[in-house]
Amino acid sequence: MSRKRRKRFVKILRAVIGEMLSVVVYVLSISIYPISKLLIIALPYLMLFIGVEMYKVRGYFAIGGELFIPIVVFLISWFLKSFADKIGKGEAPPVPSERFTTEDGDGEVSCEYSRMQEMLLFVNDYEKWLERKGLL
Repeated sequence: MSRKRRKRFVKILRAVIGEMLSVVVYVLSISIYPISKLLIIALPYLMLFIGVEMYKVRGYFAIGGELFIPIVVFLISWFLKSFADKIGKGEAPPVPSERFTTEDGDGEVSCEYSRMQEMLLFVNDYEKWLERKGLL
């Protein structure tokens, strides 16, 4: 394979891998909140399964390392829920990192032109959140 073909192949491979990663990140970002709720729903069944398996192995019920599993699952679920809330995909309304508008002493409100697109995207996220909650 010539050097030129190899460079083209690597460039195409990078583009395809980058596109795949962006799709994975997008899918995870829209489904991260339901995953956190699913973990909480599945936890009792997981604990029952682990308890039965440990009983089969030990031959008796005992308290062991499986006590840490609910703690770990709750921490993971809390992290996913908090992350979903921060990116505007959870229960909490999206909150911008800083204000978009400023108000002078006369009560006139203004917004920097450089942040106009960011404000428009935020309003879109907020309206989506209101629609999901049935408030809009």
